[in-house]
Amino acid sequence: MADALPLPSLWFTPRALDALRERRAGGDPLVCRIAALAEAEVARGFEGVLGTPGGVNGRGRLVEGERFLGACAVHHLLTGSAEAAEWGRRAMGVWFEGETGSDLERAAMALQAAILHQCCASAWGPEERAEFVALLVRLHEGFRRPGKDNPHHVANNWWGVTHSGALVAALAAHGDRLPGGEVADLSGGIAWARGRLRAFLQHFGDRGIYHEGLGYQCYTVSHVLPALFASRGFDGVDLTMEFPHLREMGPSLFAAMAPRPAMADSLDGVERFGAMLSWNDAGQSVPDANVWSLLIALAPERLRGGMRVWFDRIVGVESPGSGCAPGAGGWFFHLFHYPFERPAEDPDRVLPTAVCDARQGLALYRDRYRDGDDAVLGAYARTTQIGGHRQEDAGSIRLMALGRDWILGGGQARGDAEWQSRITCDPPVKNGRGCGCVLWHEGSRQGAVFGVEMRGVVESYCERYVAARWARGEGEPLVVALLDQIDDHRTDRDWLWNLTFAPDLECAIDADGAGFVLRSESGERLDARFLGDTPVEILRLEMPGSKRRFTTGFEHVYPGRPFLQARFARKSPLGIFVVMAIRRAAEATPIARTAGLGVRVGEIEWVRPFGEAIPAGFEPGRSRGLCPAPHGTPGAA
Repeated sequence: MADALPLPSLWFTPRALDALRERRAGGDPLVCRIAALAEAEVARGFEGVLGTPGGVNGRGRLVEGERFLGACAVHHLLTGSAEAAEWGRRAMGVWFEGETGSDLERAAMALQAAILHQCCASAWGPEERAEFVALLVRLHEGFRRPGKDNPHHVANNWWGVTHSGALVAALAAHGDRLPGGEVADLSGGIAWARGRLRAFLQHFGDRGIYHEGLGYQCYTVSHVLPALFASRGFDGVDLTMEFPHLREMGPSLFAAMAPRPAMADSLDGVERFGAMLSWNDAGQSVPDANVWSLLIALAPERLRGGMRVWFDRIVGVESPGSGCAPGAGGWFFHLFHYPFERPAEDPDRVLPTAVCDARQGLALYRDRYRDGDDAVLGAYARTTQIGGHRQEDAGSIRLMALGRDWILGGGQARGDAEWQSRITCDPPVKNGRGCGCVLWHEGSRQGAVFGVEMRGVVESYCERYVAARWARGEGEPLVVALLDQIDDHRTDRDWLWNLTFAPDLECAIDADGAGFVLRSESGERLDARFLGDTPVEILRLEMPGSKRRFTTGFEHVYPGRPFLQARFARKSPLGIFVVMAIRRAAEATPIARTAGLGVRVGEIEWVRPFGEAIPAGFEPGRSRGLCPAPHGTPGAA
């Protein structure tokens, strides 16, 4: 066998490895924590992670195999353990035995195999290394033959995941020796995979947001980001230079997160730390994966110190019981992409509190970056949805504050419009998946205003505005106002105002039928009043449970969620004006309308909740919509 060839530097250089080992010797908290986690995982031994033989593919024989593979790579890098390098190689062979059950699993294999090759190849014998290179080549070539479950659609997450897998496998194998001594030439495959990945990158918005929801975005970029960094490391081809808005992805996603326990949405019994606003088929937790350090490394330099602190609080060393986000090679990527050299900065001073992605029509607003009590408001116009996991969620809102999930969506595999915390009609429109348009966006340290034009969603002149007034002192409530303005050309349908909330909240309807309260066991409450047109009735309903079977064969069950539905009789114009006050208190917060859309909430006088988005003289239920009648004068043509 000929001499071993030098490895390409996909994700780290020899100098970076030396610096990493110095950090460990110097007691860096994150490096030492990951080192301890990896050592404990490797200590289970190769035999300890083998499951029962059989199953449709190698993964069925490996219990938590992906984490073991990553641990072997990291432990070898940090200690030089030949045993860890060998166990990683053998475990990868077990996973790959019998090929793969899906293209998504193939992509996961490709990423883990590329990491192992980068970290451990120099410790393997020539024959073993050549066989591993052949495995990488087979993984790469397999993506040329999409499986039966693959939608092979360029705007779907499968496209981004699989072509990222094809690229990292080719980059890792190219230029290394195959069995028999031939040097692997995957230059054509690299160009092909890069081109297909470049096509996928066209579909991210100006703030780095993707159209299948934040949860599926995190899953998708857990493969895309390693591919982008590997491409840059391999030969300097940096696709982020072509799509510079990808640098905004990290700050945008960090704006949707809070450092507190996440609401459980399935029956798997796993407690997760890190809460996140959610749309589409995703849970409420921050994904436990590689993306967070990679997003920091991609972000503008001026933001990295604040992002470092947010990383530490949610998935890093300050996170309770932290496993340091090991998914998709997370430990490995954190070691080389966490901003060790950047001093920590207060995230509240540097990270954005208002984000609106123009392509997707998704807006995120927050009062601060501090702790689990942070208020985070999301609003979704759904201006673009060309991928999978589509739900009827144009005009939907989400809200968490004071450690609670006050306004949610339907969650996993529950996409009906009435479960998405938005306005609907009865009878419903035939196509509930229409797209809306951003009508207004502004955010500041005082509050936020967002508007959605929903004509293409409900087939009527319909506008939704949401405004937030952040709490400005101890004991002062967070106040949220919602206006749904409807000018309906039809006279045969009622309108339904829907709000989904967390199952751990108690709900009661006000005695006069014009409001409701949500309460937690620990003393937080949301008081709401309808101050425009009055609902005919308000019902507390329960959506059905759901389940999903993933391509790995695992099935998850998701309990139903409660939601409120207020019915409004057919009327045009119809003005549904709701004001909500959220605080810790035993007693209700008084809420009353003053003039126009002005309100008094406790001691707070909120004269124009929506600012210049809505004229001062606007009268809900009397004024027409502001798209056809921007003057807002009641009764005027």
